[in-house]
Amino acid sequence: MAYRAVFRDVCARSGLDLDPLPKVCGWLAELGADVVRERVDWVPLGSWGPDAMMRRKGALLADMIDCGFESWTLMLFRKAGWSEDDMRALVERVKEESRCLEHRTYVKIAFITARKSLAEDEEAETAG
Repeated sequence: MAYRAVFRDVCARSGLDLDPLPKVCGWLAELGADVVRERVDWVPLGSWGPDAMMRRKGALLADMIDCGFESWTLMLFRKAGWSEDDMRALVERVKEESRCLEHRTYVKIAFITARKSLAEDEEAETAG
């Protein structure tokens, strides 16, 4: 929770949108997508889910977060003036908490797909 508060503050001071997801479907529609679909899945953070599929998804999510979390945090927080020692201490604390099986953390994952007619693209190319 401490990370989330700091993340929100850093995004606000940097002028970054904390959660652009609600806007993505609209952006895709503006770009001419015919069909835009959004699917949400709650995935366990780690390989402890209720069934084999959720355990696999959770393990993959944990790997992705472990790989990307530190890079994203260091880049963003450095822009906000954080020292490297403070950033790394926060990252390690969050990683430790996310690995704790007592917390049983779930993460909301959204999948957005869109389809655009090829005919429209071909018409635009011949007109241009």
